[in-house]
Amino acid sequence: ERLTLEQDLRAGIGRGELTLLYQPKVDARTGRLTGVEALVRWNHPVRGLVAPDEFIPIAEQSGLINDIDTWVLLTACRQGEAWSRSAVGAVPVAVNVSGRNLVSCSLSERVLDALAQSGLDPRLLELEITESAAIPQQGRALDLLQSIRDLGVRIAIDDFGTGYSVLSRLQGFPVDTLKIDLSFVRAIVSENDSAPIVDAMIAMGLGLGLKIVAEGVETEVQRRYLVKRHCSELQGYLISRPITPEALVAQFRAMPRIAAVA
Repeated sequence: ERLTLEQDLRAGIGRGELTLLYQPKVDARTGRLTGVEALVRWNHPVRGLVAPDEFIPIAEQSGLINDIDTWVLLTACRQGEAWSRSAVGAVPVAVNVSGRNLVSCSLSERVLDALAQSGLDPRLLELEITESAAIPQQGRALDLLQSIRDLGVRIAIDDFGTGYSVLSRLQGFPVDTLKIDLSFVRAIVSENDSAPIVDAMIAMGLGLGLKIVAEGVETEVQRRYLVKRHCSELQGYLISRPITPEALVAQFRAMPRIAAVA
């Protein structure tokens, strides 16, 4: 089964079967669109739409992940540039980067190439790197991430709290955003009962001057709780499922445009 899926994936990449959906992120207080996360899907000719948790591990094991990451990065940058000329205006786009070969995969060169080909303002691109991938490679990753950040590209630590959580190392990382993993957000079941880990993450992130994004927000109770704790942005099914670029324009075109990039 795994070999068949790997062969199909290898052929599917060449046939253009990959597609991107975009999950909106909004300002926690105003609901204003603040950005999107690009999420890859595989439109298999027989299986239909295949979720990333089914094919990304195979891509990582087979070495196809670099091809996928390169395609996702360029496609997301091109879409971000197209949005900047649309009714929704400039929309920051976040792209997940596989951490398996964070240092050895020429990430800096691929970012530069995607920005050059798309014409996207680097300040509208954010790279999401999981905590468990970034921390073990700290020595080698610091210079790489700093060089990318020097371009104006933002860096986010994804799934924060599920990996190493070595705070002394995190403090020295060139990052702009912490994303609280949905497993912690799900612990919020009441607006009045505290979720101490979430509270601590928000307080720590704000103390470090970082933007805090809560993933997996699914209920109004969670939204109100996070707003009270001064969480910066929300992402999850309460806001929107991952949607096509056209659906995003239709959903947010009537809302105020996000502020111009500083």
